Amino acid sequence: MKYSQLPMVFTLLLLFGCSEWSELKTIQEDGEIFFTADNFANTKVAFDTMTVRKMDCEVDCTYWQALRPVEKDNLPHTYSEANIRYGQQLENITDIVPPKALEAGKYQVSGMLFYKNINGELSGGGRFSGEFELKLVGKKLVLITD
Repeated sequence: MKYSQLPMVFTLLLLFGCSEWSELKTIQEDGEIFFTADNFANTKVAFDTMTVRKMDCEVDCTYWQALRPVEKDNLPHTYSEANIRYGQQLENITDIVPPKALEAGKYQVSGMLFYKNINGELSGGGRFSGEFELKLVGKKLVLITD
């Protein structure tokens, strides 16, 4: 790690390093899966890491893993609307495991996310995680909600 990156690392640790995990919710719109959180309302969202893993799985359990490579830390984040679409491609983010077609089953999702308010100011972020389940109904995958 370069010494010039230390102030940024310490700032991130102070802001997010000791934070607890916040709930990441899953929603389905027009057949697509999105991830959101209560505090994402009226914000734009970016992520440094995002991982979706199938639970009760023994082989090839990671269905999508994307991250912001260290060498791109000095580049600005690309923010999307308040929801992150499964497999969403953002500038300066690399797919370690490209998104696979989801199938029926239970999944875990986790990531390090940041969000800006409507004025474009960083308003929060941290570690987020959640679980979701998809069920095949007819020929469609449907998100199961409680």
